[in-house]
Amino acid sequence: MNARLERKLQRLAAVLVAGILSGVAITLSAFGGGAARLTVGITYGFLLAGVIGSVELFVLEDWDWVKRLSFLSNLAVRSAIYAAIIIGIQLLQPGERIADVAPQDSLQDFWSSFARSAIVAVLVNLGFGIANLIGSRALLNFVTGRYHAPVEEDRFVLFVDIAGSTGLAERLGGIGIHRFLDRTFRLLTQSVVDYRGEVLNYVGDEIIVTWPEQSGAVDCRPLRCFVAMRRTLQKAAPQFEREFAAPPPFPLSDLGTLPIRGRVDGIDVVGIGAVA
Repeated sequence: MNARLERKLQRLAAVLVAGILSGVAITLSAFGGGAARLTVGITYGFLLAGVIGSVELFVLEDWDWVKRLSFLSNLAVRSAIYAAIIIGIQLLQPGERIADVAPQDSLQDFWSSFARSAIVAVLVNLGFGIANLIGSRALLNFVTGRYHAPVEEDRFVLFVDIAGSTGLAERLGGIGIHRFLDRTFRLLTQSVVDYRGEVLNYVGDEIIVTWPEQSGAVDCRPLRCFVAMRRTLQKAAPQFEREFAAPPPFPLSDLGTLPIRGRVDGIDVVGIGAVA
């Protein structure tokens, strides 16, 4: 299976589980349980999480103009889309139909249900926004408390540096170079996902990627990822010329067998590195 599709399906599965659990929790707190009511809550949780998660992962993630918005503007756009989805699903009342219970017949009931669903949707939206800012791996480590209980792992580490970034910064200016690097890193990250790597950090004009030992050893993924990065940037040459009047950057990485041992995000890392 395509690595990007696999990653999206895994995230969608997690959203579905969160939606179902939220539906159960809201039903228990608002109505006190009962098989019919639980069926209603689970149905709404599943449908809302499924539709919103699918729109988020398969539509919004591919809209570049949304990604360029500020965090608050991005949150507002997504929340508006989520609100429209919630209203549409609640007007159809699928939970009541499946559970064979009396449908909502008052505006007060409708807006109460909408408010509960909207709170969960905004929390999910906020989770997506934070994950996009700091990375899903860092968010997962924070939630699971891994930073408080470090473990030792063998990992492959790939450092990729952007050649000529200093000269580009002088020519493009502060805002221009940030836009240039942002576009570059977005393209490079696609190759990281394709080869099942994890972006550890972006440092200036450098991207640091890691793989667990067993995963990274499959088909020489770190090396193949680096080659794919170069190929991706070469294909993007016309776009860079139009937008920045400059060719895409040339990523540098002297692949070697330098053993790396250190502490990364609370994890002792031992592995084979690539140094720029």
